[in-house]
Amino acid sequence: SEAFSSWYYKFHPIEATRFGISKHHDAFRLSNYSQNDEYIADVSRFIIELSQIDPTKLTIKNRIDYDILYSKLEQMKFIMNDIRPWEWNPLWVLMEIYEGLFLISEMQEISMGDRVKAVEGRMKLIPKVLDNSREMMILYSSQHLSYGNLVIDNIINIIDEMPLKLNSDNLTLDEIDISINKSKKSLLDYRKWLNQK
Repeated sequence: SEAFSSWYYKFHPIEATRFGISKHHDAFRLSNYSQNDEYIADVSRFIIELSQIDPTKLTIKNRIDYDILYSKLEQMKFIMNDIRPWEWNPLWVLMEIYEGLFLISEMQEISMGDRVKAVEGRMKLIPKVLDNSREMMILYSSQHLSYGNLVIDNIINIIDEMPLKLNSDNLTLDEIDISINKSKKSLLDYRKWLNQK
């Protein structure tokens, strides 16, 4: 379970931020074909390792942990192999961006140094996250498009307010401003692409 937790937060940096794990504050989950394959392979390995444990020999507490972990891994495997949301749901990446920026903007527990580093890292990744989404998406419903447009508006609002919540040297803030402009352009291009599909 400790190995899984460490792996999980690396591949789910927004959840890491939510639980105060600062070393992943500057990352997003980058979904592309090779990383999805790696993710599925890792989940399968964890399931194999768990299957080699005889749950009847565990204490009650460890048996509960075993059942929870096994259920979670099976759910993750099903989502990746069968649901494959990156192929049809633009909210898969848009909510990742929204939640990632919202948390580093609003969580009071994040120090200013960590906040600046997080904004630097996540702003630089937004264009790549959106490019990956365009490469892998096949189709989506009108409901996803309508809600996706609202989420993009909310992301841009958070981005516009972000400089007011940062305190750093001028060079760093100037670099963040450049990344902000690139991120906003990427979001607007992504919205235009969605609306043309």
